Order: sequence, then structure tokens, then C-alpha cells
Amino acid sequence: MNINSKFFEIDINKQRKIINAAINEFAHKGYKKASTNEIVKDSGISKGLLFHYFRNKKELYLYLFDRAVEIADNEFYSGLDYTETDVLKVWRHMALLKFNLMRQFPEIINFIMSAYFEEAEEVAVELQGRIEDFNPSKVNDLFKNIDASKFKENLELDKALQVITWTMEGVIEQERNKAKDISVENYNLDETIEKIEHCLSVLKDCFYK
Repeated sequence: MNINSKFFEIDINKQRKIINAAINEFAHKGYKKASTNEIVKDSGISKGLLFHYFRNKKELYLYLFDRAVEIADNEFYSGLDYTETDVLKVWRHMALLKFNLMRQFPEIINFIMSAYFEEAEEVAVELQGRIEDFNPSKVNDLFKNIDASKFKENLELDKALQVITWTMEGVIEQERNKAKDISVENYNLDETIEKIEHCLSVLKDCFYK
């Protein structure tokens, strides 16, 4: 891709604003229905300037996917601990990594996942090779060796794990929605950590010996 190098020369916060506006639009509407008019409105730049940085919608989309994968890999997937067997510790570590990522790019994971189902012919071929090189489902490997001995006797382990998953996913989604309306500088990570610790404490009392 021949992205105009001047995009990388602008203020990092401005870059993030443009990236987040575009990611949000593509994540929710898909490639065909996404509007560059909405992207420029949400990012606070002119349409001419957007296409000064990126020649067209396709180039913008493919750049976003490459950038999103790079960010997610560096800030989330590479930090996962596949040796941990305590499911609550797994969720704590994973949630904190996600919170740190989503306070900067709230829709990034949703955008990556939406690309896996993108059917627009204009980007399908280019996406295919990229998708084959990146496997977000590897996160499921975190739960393959959970230590069942930590749980109370007579519990149905599968159901207990499902409740833990629903609870933690709910907290993460709540924080993601909050991050969309708060700047990175004003996002209170300590408050989020306190919330996650409280949820994990309640889950531990419910399910652990």
C-alpha cells in the first residue's frame, strides 16, 4: 500500500482519532455500507485530507486491518499467559490486557472479527491472505488446561465456567462502551482494575473451595 507518509507525521492523538473513527464505522457497517463522510465527521478532518492520506476507501480499510492486527498482537495476544491454570487469574490477566487496549482503541477487536466475515469483493482477496496469518481464536487455548481442583465439589464445572465467562465478558463490554466516550487521558484504569478485582472476588467466593 502506498499510504501517504504524512499521515504518520501528524500528532499521535490525531492519528488515533482518525483510526478509531474509521474502525468504528467499518466494524458496525461493514466495508460496503461504511461511509467516509461519517469517518471524516467523527474524526474532525476534511474528506480531502482523508484521501490525501489514503488514496481510497479500500486502501484505508486494508491499512486499518493491518494496523489493528499489529496493535492487537502487540498489546493483547502477545501478553497472554498460556501456562496459567487458574481460570480466575486467566480472566484477570486477559481483562486487564483488553482494558488497556480498548481504552485506546475501543472497537479494535470488533473490527478485526468483522473482517473475518467481510464479503465485499473489493477487499476479499487481499483480506484472505491476511486472515490466514492471524488467528484470534487462539485465545481459546487459555482455557484448555484449567485446574478443576480449585472448584467446590458437586459443582458442574462447565456451567460454572460459563457463568464466569458471561460475567467477565459483561464487565469487559461495559468498560468498552465507557471507553468510547472518554479520552485516553481521562480513562481511569485504576477504577476499572478495582471493578475487575471485585467481580473476581465474588466469583471466587461462589465457585472456589
